[in-house]
Amino acid sequence: MVRMNGTTGALSTAAVLVLAGVALAGCTTEDPSSTAPGVTAEPSDEATGGGADDAGSGDSGSTDSGSGDAAADGLAAEEFDVAWDEAVQIAQDAFDGRLTSLDLDEDNGRFEYQVTLASSSEEFEATIDPSTGEIVQQEREALDSDDAAEVDDEAFELDGLITPAEAMAAATAEASGPVSSWSLDKSWSGILYDVEIGTGDDGPSVTVDASNGAVVEVETDD
Repeated sequence: MVRMNGTTGALSTAAVLVLAGVALAGCTTEDPSSTAPGVTAEPSDEATGGGADDAGSGDSGSTDSGSGDAAADGLAAEEFDVAWDEAVQIAQDAFDGRLTSLDLDEDNGRFEYQVTLASSSEEFEATIDPSTGEIVQQEREALDSDDAAEVDDEAFELDGLITPAEAMAAATAEASGPVSSWSLDKSWSGILYDVEIGTGDDGPSVTVDASNGAVVEVETDD
């Protein structure tokens, strides 16, 4: 009886140890597997994917909003490195003449300043890149006696005039739409801005007094 009890006790002890070992091994195996791939990987993928989607939506929204503003305002929404008065100075550095005309228009998808100067014997026209200030084209033409006599009536200074931005704001307050171009000239009634509104040839043209910003005329093709 003693021998059988000892054997039975030994077997029972061995069985307990085996079961304990299996239990411990099972715990050790489950913990890493449940922690590493299950918990860490999946949230990382979701966070990464969600962040990329959110960023994409934010960028698209900002871009669409900016494009909409530019489309709605046209030239009025553009900003150039070379200001209007700087364009005139660049032209006068290349030719000794008085300002008779200045405009900003789009040609083949690019905006350009057109600055016209006149002396007592010649007329000079410079096309200037508003981003770089480079004179991309220039022309000289001799004036006959009749044209030379009109230079004093056509020439003007920029001092005391409202800016193109102010002229465009006054024009679009009277006729809504994107601004396609503006020009500045002197006539018998004073120095005037002519602001073209619309993307086609049928948009209104608004004349603004360059000395005080008053709208002088709104001309349509109706």
